Amino acid sequence: MLTFLFWNIRKKQSAHLVAALAHEHDVNIVLLAECQDPPRVGLALTPEGASRAYNYYPSKKIQVFSRLPRNSLVELDQNNSYLDFWQLEPPHGQQILLVAVHLPDRYNTPTDHERYRKSREFIAEIQQHERKIEHRRTVIVGDFNMNPYEVGMFAADGFNALSSRTKVENRRQRRTSGMPHFFYNPMWNHLGDVQYPPGTYYFEGKPTELDWHTLDQVLVRPDLLDSFESAHVKIVTKAGDEDLINHLGRPNKDISDHLPILFKLDL
Repeated sequence: MLTFLFWNIRKKQSAHLVAALAHEHDVNIVLLAECQDPPRVGLALTPEGASRAYNYYPSKKIQVFSRLPRNSLVELDQNNSYLDFWQLEPPHGQQILLVAVHLPDRYNTPTDHERYRKSREFIAEIQQHERKIEHRRTVIVGDFNMNPYEVGMFAADGFNALSSRTKVENRRQRRTSGMPHFFYNPMWNHLGDVQYPPGTYYFEGKPTELDWHTLDQVLVRPDLLDSFESAHVKIVTKAGDEDLINHLGRPNKDISDHLPILFKLDL
């Protein structure tokens, strides 16, 4: 079982918190957005005398640290400003396509239509990589700067990411001719207040603002659902002894305005 951690650390000096999360949750692969000091993170993840080292994989957008053998993770493409493509093949497991994303922010793409248009471009590139590697064992993780219920996330020609695992498993793709295969989006399960927190990002703005948003997500293709359990997806509010939320129960912006997410795959 491999454990993944994704966190947009918002250019903060959060190396000690990243290390606390990685060690507490036995994380195999750490993915960080807006990480400005990877060497410091690397030192925190692998202190002197540590029995298992994290390898650092520099990238254009998302900085990656992996505890697996170095050749288990191979860079495929970093030409896109918003997507990093990795071939992940653990020593004893099946190969997957790991796509790490940090999509355009909501200030530069302020409307649903603009974000939808960009998502169509991104999914086309992801499908191109799936055709090259000749399988659809694909996981996308990162800061999408969209909520699960926005059209760019669920539209058939967008990410096509649905809330129903059963539908994704049974049908795999929409009946509409030529439409791409589904992704399953387990982050729908984290909307609302059945479990806390009700999102990964908090913003108070205009009267129509929802305040809580779930911008940080993981999407899984049907071909990997046998290896994936929704119960293993968590939004994390504490790193070691330090709270990542403030006294109001919102992300502590002195640390980051995003909360980290954890998920597991049994490859």
